Amino acid sequence: MKKYFLAEKMKCRKTSVGKLMILMPIFTLVFSMYISGSYFIINSSNWWYIMMFPAMAALMCGVIVRKDKKLKNHAVLTLPVQQKKVWDGKVMYGLWVTGAGLTLMFLLILAGEILGKKFTFVITNTPSAGRIILAWAVLFLTFMWQVPFCMFLAEALGSLPMILIHVVLYQIAFIALSLKPYYMLLPGAIPARVMCPVLGIMPSNLLAVPGSVGFYPELLNSSSVWIGIVASMFWFLLFWGMGRKLYERQGVK
Repeated sequence: MKKYFLAEKMKCRKTSVGKLMILMPIFTLVFSMYISGSYFIINSSNWWYIMMFPAMAALMCGVIVRKDKKLKNHAVLTLPVQQKKVWDGKVMYGLWVTGAGLTLMFLLILAGEILGKKFTFVITNTPSAGRIILAWAVLFLTFMWQVPFCMFLAEALGSLPMILIHVVLYQIAFIALSLKPYYMLLPGAIPARVMCPVLGIMPSNLLAVPGSVGFYPELLNSSSVWIGIVASMFWFLLFWGMGRKLYERQGVK
């Protein structure tokens, strides 16, 4: 597995993947500071898992798949390797770079909180450092499905259709289903829902407290976190398996 991961890393070293990994988190935080003022931590967290991370993941996965696809995968199809292992390497690399982007974002948020306390900036409704670290771990697990999903769509339809489909479906999912009891049936609804008990933020960016529009007490039930993680792992394995099958079929042809 390691050699396939390293091969993907080598292929993508001169692409925009590394720039996206750094610039997307920085842009999110700086833009939130400019727009939101003292609410920048809570707003940047919400914008990240609602909009910016899905966009970053789609762009990264499009680049990773396009490296081979623009040559109609001839470079990998002619090698004496199992095509499913090539797919595994792509997914592992995709998880690594998206995870790095996610980690950078939450390091920036933590730094913002620490500096705010040190220099007595007014930061409103800031989650604790422990909550921010928990959110990072939970979001990584509930974001994992996006990598094989985006790569599968990019391989089957192309990068641009994949980006449009993923971003649109993700927005529909968190708007329509994230506050419903059956949120786990559409993976795009899961991250926004599990952040209700973890960060105390609803998908609408309102605080998950009585009086907020759309709030009901069950949103703060911690069991939704474990349900969301288990459901996300199911979707991750499903999309990974679908991509493996697609790659194996290409090898047979």
